[in-house]
Amino acid sequence: MGTAPRWEPASFLRRTVAYIVDSVCLSVISFVALVIAVAVEDALGYEDVDGEAGAIFTIVFIAVPAYWFIYHWVCNALGVSPGKRLMSLRIVGPAVAWPRSDGLPPHSRPGAVRGLLRSIGHALGIVPLGVGFWWALWDPENRALHDKLAGTWVVRVAREGRSLPEQVKLPLIRAPRRLRFRYGAGNEEEYVELQRDAVLIVSAGNRTEALYDGIAQLVVANGSSISLHCEEGPSGKGVESTRSFPAPQDLELFISELELRVQAARGQPLSVVR
Repeated sequence: MGTAPRWEPASFLRRTVAYIVDSVCLSVISFVALVIAVAVEDALGYEDVDGEAGAIFTIVFIAVPAYWFIYHWVCNALGVSPGKRLMSLRIVGPAVAWPRSDGLPPHSRPGAVRGLLRSIGHALGIVPLGVGFWWALWDPENRALHDKLAGTWVVRVAREGRSLPEQVKLPLIRAPRRLRFRYGAGNEEEYVELQRDAVLIVSAGNRTEALYDGIAQLVVANGSSISLHCEEGPSGKGVESTRSFPAPQDLELFISELELRVQAARGQPLSVVR
């Protein structure tokens, strides 16, 4: 796993500078497109003033807004734009409480849907005197209204060799699914299940849980039984306890899935003893 970068909420000034840079990029591209369109018309020998005016109207009032929207949609979905890259800013979605296989930090890019919502919020925020953008001035997390609409944050990322004074705490999306592992081909009523927040152990008619953030060590005895050593009880009283159960089928898959969930909940790797 890679080391998660340091973040801090992006200041209003940095966000403003980044937005100005992006606006300049859009304006330059739009102007160049307008000049090219008029030049092409002249080169083709069109002398109809109405036709030329129509072409300009189409570019200014249809093509440019469409390009503006698509530009922001793509940048919002990717989480970065030229202006934000220049100012060391990133758009992030909720942090996924799940280590990534590629070693990158577990903070998700906004994606197409959040990017679309953010772009719509951009357009809506401009209308009432730009209040959607000014909102970031008094929001405790420096979030504009389009951030709240899309469920995103704009954060400043520390460059290599630098540290930032604080980290923005992003909400966690819990483990995406439940996984049930049976002990054998016999009793269908006995199993161990990896739930969103805890391990559920069902054996001999008893049901017990072990929260991921309390599991410190997993011990495999001869490949036939497992013991979970916990630093906190299910009620969070800070007691030490052990939960033992038969080794489930697909033992290696069970261990790897449990390691991921404990890592996400505790912020440190699970100790596995074989």
